[in-house]
Amino acid sequence: LPKNKPHVCYVAPDGKTRHCFTLDTLYRIAISAKGGGDDSYNTNTTSSDPLKFLQPPHFRAPMEDDLIDQIASRFGRSALVIENSAVYKKIKGGRLGVSNLDELDEFDEDGNFVGDDGDEGNGVNFQ
Repeated sequence: LPKNKPHVCYVAPDGKTRHCFTLDTLYRIAISAKGGGDDSYNTNTTSSDPLKFLQPPHFRAPMEDDLIDQIASRFGRSALVIENSAVYKKIKGGRLGVSNLDELDEFDEDGNFVGDDGDEGNGVNFQ
């Protein structure tokens, strides 16, 4: 993960492995899963159903409460509404398609996170 990029961490059930994800990554996974994947998550949803975060590491099932709580505590409860995120608005606003999700990363040429407003490194690195 880049420095100054807030994230959440999933610890595997065996307690030996930890996977960390930025909120933007979790948004993109939820949006792309709803957008046409073949996972069982998609089969019982309609276009009016709200998007849901998916559980790491395979992202096939809805996210468990402990990670949902981690998102809410680090980013605020409003971060749980995927449709209100800047990532969702950029994708659904027509500027990008689901196949171009990697273009949403907001890093400068040196790999430093610059954020939505162009300011470098104002995030907090949660670990």
